[in-house]
Amino acid sequence: MDNKYQIQGIPFVLVSIAIGLCAFMQTLDLSIANVALPYIAGDLGVSISNSTWVITLFMVGNAIVLPLSGWLSEKVGSIRLIVISTLLFGITSFLCGIALNFPMVILSRFIQGMCAGPLIPTSQILLTRVFPKGKENMAIALWAMVILIGPISGPIVGGWITETYSWRWIFFINVPVALVAAFIIYIHMKQSIKPIKQKKFDWWGLIFLALGVTALQIFLDQGRNLDWFHSPTIRTLFIIGIISLILFAVYEWNTPNPLVELQLLKISSFTIGMLILGISFMVFFAPIVITPLWLEDTLGYNALNAGICLATMGILPFFLAPLVAKLMETGRLKLLIGFSFVAMAIVSYYFSKFNSNVSFKQVALSRLYFGIGLAFYIAPATRLPLVKIPENKLTSASGILQFFRIYMSGVGTAVYTTIWSNRATYHHQTLGSRLINFNESLLRFKNQLIYKLGFSEAQYLETLNQILDKQAYTLATNDIMLLSSISLLILITLLCVDRVTPKDCLQIDKKNTIKIKSFH
Repeated sequence: MDNKYQIQGIPFVLVSIAIGLCAFMQTLDLSIANVALPYIAGDLGVSISNSTWVITLFMVGNAIVLPLSGWLSEKVGSIRLIVISTLLFGITSFLCGIALNFPMVILSRFIQGMCAGPLIPTSQILLTRVFPKGKENMAIALWAMVILIGPISGPIVGGWITETYSWRWIFFINVPVALVAAFIIYIHMKQSIKPIKQKKFDWWGLIFLALGVTALQIFLDQGRNLDWFHSPTIRTLFIIGIISLILFAVYEWNTPNPLVELQLLKISSFTIGMLILGISFMVFFAPIVITPLWLEDTLGYNALNAGICLATMGILPFFLAPLVAKLMETGRLKLLIGFSFVAMAIVSYYFSKFNSNVSFKQVALSRLYFGIGLAFYIAPATRLPLVKIPENKLTSASGILQFFRIYMSGVGTAVYTTIWSNRATYHHQTLGSRLINFNESLLRFKNQLIYKLGFSEAQYLETLNQILDKQAYTLATNDIMLLSSISLLILITLLCVDRVTPKDCLQIDKKNTIKIKSFH
């Protein structure tokens, strides 16, 4: 069944850019508010720890609606869905910007996250249908580039806007972009908007999903602050989340009109591909989170410089997108993903050898080289799970896929930051135990501070502790990069398990299409 939209010339260019902007806004808002949290906390009179709810509740709202994208798309149509979601995203962004108090900010962010939920999977499917037949790989490559650049540029854009203007403008900038994108898509695609279907809503599925996702997202975001399972609150959230998602899975699997088509997991290529994308995203995304923390907290970079240093990751994917699309036309998606894993593993290992005297140029170049792996990763890894998914189930499958990808990035961030902190404590204790009073280098350092520079004993100990912290967190960062490198190489085994062939990647599997249509 050909679901291509016949758009050519300037309208094609405008619609493609507009759809890309919809995806870009969502991915940008995943990270743009991170650097503004101290400013939001200070302006609205809350603590820094409480200000993290600005991030948490956006992720909760996003995670609840993201897997519902397939049901919503079938109900109102992909075009109407992306237009409405984009407009509502702009409105809620405006509400975040004009918030009079902190409760209004976090409520608006929660609703904003819900409105943003359908943007990623819907934009992916729409872009492949807007591009001419045979150019779907180019569409996916460009879409992948957009969702990669969004999180990378978020801290830079957020830091610059917050320091130059106000934290409120990190939300206001979404408003004109959302209005223009929605207007362009509607004007040029309104003739293809389908009538709204009558579909029974699965309230129990929504309740189980919302409860499970909310509990586990708060568990991940607040676990480190509350010392994980030593906290009764964290234990309770984990139990509620797991039980709710089990009930959700059982109910959705057996109901005739599910909100989320979990039976798509019967297709082994989809399940394995989803695991490859989710776990690999967890493995490589977490060090991306650790790096700016290390640069800012340990090496003294400000948010803008740290963001610029990391932004070099997006340079090569931008220029290599056409090449990646061309290589995807050969159908050798697993080979491209395997190459990306090896490339990212090599650069992560190289990073694991850095010390606290590393220069800005060295870090920036390491991120630039990391971009080689990213360029050959995002598009093929996103395409691989969808190879045997029938046309009428693509949005549902993409929603599940993107939910798992984003959620696993949250799992990776929580796990890696905990490991990072624990390893830093270990290295601090190990380094400290080696400092003894009769160490000549230490005695010279102590004499210089106390007798030549006039430091007190307490000031000397504080300075020594800061030096130990710097070295400990640098060694902990090295450990994380080494762990990431090894994990990426291990993931290649999953590619070997996946039975998708280059031939599968170049044609539709009709047998699977019939099987999926007969699910319910």
